[in-house]
Amino acid sequence: MSVLRAFRLVRLVKMLKALPEIQKQVVVLVQVMGSVVSLVVLIVIMLLVFLVLGMNVLGGNVVQEWSEEALALGAHVFVAFPWDPTGVERYGRITGANVTGRALAPWRVEIRYGGEEQIRSPLRLDADGSAWAASKDMVAAGVPQIVAATPRLNYDDFPHALVSTFQVLTLSNWNDSMYQAVASIGPQVAFFYYAIIVLGTWMLLNVFIAILIQVSSPPILCVGPLPMSLTDGVCVSS
Repeated sequence: MSVLRAFRLVRLVKMLKALPEIQKQVVVLVQVMGSVVSLVVLIVIMLLVFLVLGMNVLGGNVVQEWSEEALALGAHVFVAFPWDPTGVERYGRITGANVTGRALAPWRVEIRYGGEEQIRSPLRLDADGSAWAASKDMVAAGVPQIVAATPRLNYDDFPHALVSTFQVLTLSNWNDSMYQAVASIGPQVAFFYYAIIVLGTWMLLNVFIAILIQVSSPPILCVGPLPMSLTDGVCVSS
C-alpha cells in the first residue's frame, strides 16, 4: 500500500499547467532525450574502458600512508605470512577483530582466494580462508602481519574500480586518489587521471551541455541578402 500511495506524487505533474516556463524546460528535455541517451552510452563505454585499464595498471598496487587508524572492519589490507614460500604479500579484507582474546593477532583477515586448497594449505588458513594477523606496529614474531592498507578509492576489484572512476569523473577529491597512486607507483600514473578528466569531464560532459543549449536556443530569423552577420540572435545585412 505504501508503494501505491507514493504514486500520488504524480499529481504534482498537474502543477506544470500553472507554470508555463517549467513546461518549456520539460519540452526541451524530451526533445534532447534521444541525443542524451546516445551520449550517456558513450560515457558508459568510456567509463568501462578506464575502469578496466585502471584495474590492470593500478589494481593491487596502490596503498595509502600507513596508519593504525586505517585498520577497521571492511578495510582491504596486505598481509605478510612468515611461512609463505613465495614471500608475496597477500591481499585480503578485515572481517573481524578480537583485541582482548587475541592480543598478539587481533585482526581476522579473509584472504582473497583463500578458500582454494593450493592457497589455503601453504598459508595455513582456516577453512573459510581467513587468518588472524597483527599490524606491523605490533611486536609479534611468528604470526601474519598486516603491512599495508589500500585507500578507500582503489582499483583492486570491479566495484571499487567503478566507484573510483566515477568519482574521478565528477572531480570529487580526484587529486587525493591521484597522489596516493603516484606515491605507490610513480608520477607516470598521473596521466591516467588526466585522461579521465579531459575526455570524460571536459569533453563528453560539455557536449551534454552543448546539446541542451542547442535545443533550448530560439530559432534565428535571417533577413536581408548575403553576406550577413549575427546580431542579437537575428541575421541582418552587414
